[in-house]
Amino acid sequence: MKTLKIYMFLLFVLMGASIADAQTYYYKLTSYGKNGTENTKVSGGQFITFQAAICMETSRDGISIGTGYLKRKYDAPNVYVGSANWGPNTKFVFASDKSTLKVYAPDGLIYHYTHCTPPSNATTCSLKKRQSSRD
Repeated sequence: MKTLKIYMFLLFVLMGASIADAQTYYYKLTSYGKNGTENTKVSGGQFITFQAAICMETSRDGISIGTGYLKRKYDAPNVYVGSANWGPNTKFVFASDKSTLKVYAPDGLIYHYTHCTPPSNATTCSLKKRQSSRD
């Protein structure tokens, strides 16, 4: 975990961007589904931090939770592809104003999120919390 944080810091430095330029947003889960079926009885959310041409799942403070990062596609500026809580080859698709997020998981599920103010007790991604409680 510490090695990943060092790697991400070096990546930011090499990209010519300072950590102070990072922007962290909170996205509340609104639904998920597959093949036209939607489950709206959901809770939780994700902190996503943007830095230059990458984004990653983070804590409230913008520190990576260690699940990897996604790179912005050159030909689609609101689409990021890479590793996340759902595994490798996860795709994040944001609205142009970053008001919504669709996560296309490798297993075919699509998760819908809306940008909002985080709950006061939210400190990290809810999916990471659930995974940690099973470890």
